[in-house]
Amino acid sequence: MNVNAAWLTATTLAADLRCWFQLLALDGEMARATPKTLRYRLLPCPPASSAASGNDA
Repeated sequence: MNVNAAWLTATTLAADLRCWFQLLALDGEMARATPKTLRYRLLPCPPASSAASGNDA
């Protein structure tokens, strides 16, 4: 399997899992949310620390 086929398979699987998750686990506004909204509301990332950016303030 070449790299492009593997990438296509992985992204298709991820999209299918997201759709099934929305269908089965979410309701209301979140059930109709876009992938970007789901990413920001369900998978919050902590703010970058100064140590990660290399600042020694």
